[in-house]
Amino acid sequence: MLKHNFTLIEILIVLVVVGLVLAVATPKIMRESDRMTVENSLTAIRGVVNDTAMRSRCTNQALTLTLDTEAHSFLVASSDDSLERHWTPPVHQTSDVIDNKASFIRVKDSYSLPDAIEWTPSDDNYDNDGNIVFTFFPDGQAAARELTFTVCGRNFALQIDRITANPVILELLD
Repeated sequence: MLKHNFTLIEILIVLVVVGLVLAVATPKIMRESDRMTVENSLTAIRGVVNDTAMRSRCTNQALTLTLDTEAHSFLVASSDDSLERHWTPPVHQTSDVIDNKASFIRVKDSYSLPDAIEWTPSDDNYDNDGNIVFTFFPDGQAAARELTFTVCGRNFALQIDRITANPVILELLD
């Protein structure tokens, strides 16, 4: 029975080949990681806006989202704002409705966002109280200013459609 020992040259060749494979694969793996971070951040923002808009329509209540840039979160609150032409749909009492609020609506006071999001608001994003606020109305409309942010070195702009309250996130190219 032959016993084959590896020589130092064979071991060095294997280490060089493994090193080359790692050198080629690592940047691709890191790019995928950044891409996933960006996608997760954008999905989180879209989810917050969509949840709040839906909750406003379903509860027939104007709601505000206030951005806390330092805590990486949105705070949800009732709004006293109303539209000039406000239409209230008829409310039918069923077993699914408790205090005029549908039981399937997720009621959250705040939404946490990924730490990878770096908000870059301009002076016109702030209201008179120094807050960045998005308002959603029961008829499906919204009031919001465009807000810019950065994720993994990529610049984006968050726009909320005023008529449908759908979030639109555009990548800003330098």
